[in-house]
Amino acid sequence: MSIWRTSVFVIAATIAMPARAGDIFRFVDNAGVVHFTDRIGDVPEPYHSMYAAELRRREENGMNSPSPSPSPLVQSVPVRAPSRPTGVDAEIARQKKWQNLVALWRQKLAAATAALEKADAELAQAGASPLTPVRAMAGQIEVRRSQILAEVDEARRMLVEDIPKRARKDNVPPKWLL
Repeated sequence: MSIWRTSVFVIAATIAMPARAGDIFRFVDNAGVVHFTDRIGDVPEPYHSMYAAELRRREENGMNSPSPSPSPLVQSVPVRAPSRPTGVDAEIARQKKWQNLVALWRQKLAAATAALEKADAELAQAGASPLTPVRAMAGQIEVRRSQILAEVDEARRMLVEDIPKRARKDNVPPKWLL
C-alpha cells in the first residue's frame, strides 16, 4: 500500500510542475552547436539577457502559466559564423608566440650579460683603487654582481632547458626556437 501512495505522489508531483517548466531555452555555442535547456541558469550570455528580459516582460504582464502551444521563447536566433582562426592562422599565431618567447629571453640574457660586464669592470676598477671608500663600494658591487649573475643563469636555463622542454611537450617544431 505504501508503494502505491509513493507512486501516486511522484506522478502527481511530476504533473504539477512549476510554471517555468514549460519554458525551453535555446542557444548556440561558439562551435555552432545548438543547445536546448529548461534552466535559464545554463544559458550563456548574450542569450541569457535576452531570455531574462522576455521572462520579466511575461511576469509583468501576468503570463506566469505556460501556454499549451510551443513557448514563444524558442525562437530563431541568427547564428554567426564562429570567429575562430583557421588552422593555418592558429599555427602562425602559435609560431609567433614561441618565437616571441625565445626573443624575450634572448633580450633578457643580452641585458643581463651587458650588466654583468659593467659590474665586472666597476669591480676591477674599485679593487685597483687604494682608497678605502672605493674599496667599500666593491662589496656593494659584488652583491649586485651576484644578483646579475643569477639573472644570467636564469635566462640561460630558460633558453637551454625550460623552453625546449616545454616546446617538446607542446609538439613545437625545433626550428621555431631558432
